[in-house]
Amino acid sequence: MVTTHRPIFLVGIGRSGTTLLRLMLHHHPRIAIPYESHFIVKYYEALGQYGDLAETNHRARLVDDLLAEPMLAMWDQKFDRERVLAEVSEPTLAGVLDTLYGEYAAARGKQRWGDKSDYLERLDVIHEIFPCAQFVHIIRDGRDVARSVLKLPWGPDDIIRAAEWWNDHVWVARRMGAILGPSRYLEVRYEALVADPERELRRVCEFLGEDYAPEMLQYHETSASAIPKERRGQHQRVDRAPDPSRASSWRREMHPYDQVLFHKFGGRMLGELGYDIPALRVSRIGLGWHVAKLMARRWTHSAGAGS
Repeated sequence: MVTTHRPIFLVGIGRSGTTLLRLMLHHHPRIAIPYESHFIVKYYEALGQYGDLAETNHRARLVDDLLAEPMLAMWDQKFDRERVLAEVSEPTLAGVLDTLYGEYAAARGKQRWGDKSDYLERLDVIHEIFPCAQFVHIIRDGRDVARSVLKLPWGPDDIIRAAEWWNDHVWVARRMGAILGPSRYLEVRYEALVADPERELRRVCEFLGEDYAPEMLQYHETSASAIPKERRGQHQRVDRAPDPSRASSWRREMHPYDQVLFHKFGGRMLGELGYDIPALRVSRIGLGWHVAKLMARRWTHSAGAGS
């Protein structure tokens, strides 16, 4: 079973609002987007080890491996192996994946499926698998992204690395998006989405060729059921409507030294995207001490990891 509608891939660097947008679109009456996958590229790169998927046993091995994926276990869906195997009508990776996602959508009475994962720098791979896929890239001010991700156990662990991480991934995704063109790739700003959700969701729906559905704005009323229990600590505000005051909170809460460093290492994309970069006057000695302490922490962590 390969759906006739184009799959939707929501992409964006971590802490940019991908979960917010996923929940909104998941509440569209025609669209179903499960929790993250992160495994699609892995299977594309390992496809050779499965042999000819036209062979039933080869295809079954691929289905078994997919069904054993830890991330798939976090979806709010239980799959029947025999049903999945029976529903695969196209013996390709796209056909198998489409069957899994299609089952997820059909269980909710929906006709179109999407994915929300960190495939920013691998849009080319997703395109190879699904040549008709549409991509929605949500972008958030990198300074707010850095403030958020530095509190978490994954991702960059200091402001310089956070700036480079945000700058480089957004840069690559925007260039790939330009190659895909406006019918396949759309950018959404987090700040615009929380300031006027209806306007931005109408724009997204127009891009996807779907009618706007007001119930998307009520996503927070049942959002908890769409987030795995073990991951809800990372998504603590999904049960309430968007708060525009959280946009640009870096202005109030980010230390001037960290702002200077982010502007130096992430300023290219801040400028390209039109984000404000205020002129800051800080103590050169103080900034120097700040950088020295940051480098000392890197050395301490590196030495600890190697011992």
